[in-house]
Amino acid sequence: YTMPDTLSLHDALPISLNVKKNNDGYVVEASLPGIKKEDISMNYDDSKLTIEVKEHEASKDEYVIRERFENYYKREIELANVDAEGIKARLENGILTINLPFVKKETKSICIE
Repeated sequence: YTMPDTLSLHDALPISLNVKKNNDGYVVEASLPGIKKEDISMNYDDSKLTIEVKEHEASKDEYVIRERFENYYKREIELANVDAEGIKARLENGILTINLPFVKKETKSICIE
């Protein structure tokens, strides 16, 4: 018996997350238990953070029952004023923590000619 594949790669499962804001920027904590960092991809473009997970179990075994196979997770969130070059992420104990620093606002003196 195999469970029918009712989800295509276009039907992403949600990723649970918390987003905190502090003086330095945003901190995103995403729950990804059992996920390897090699299965995670992230990008930040046009004020949007995208987290994608493509998890698949490759096996040549013959199953009697198979309910665990390929999963696809995706989450997009809008986070403005982020310094994309300063984004850092780490995966620890099933929690993906992403630090997104704010763009530093600089005051520039203007000379009058």
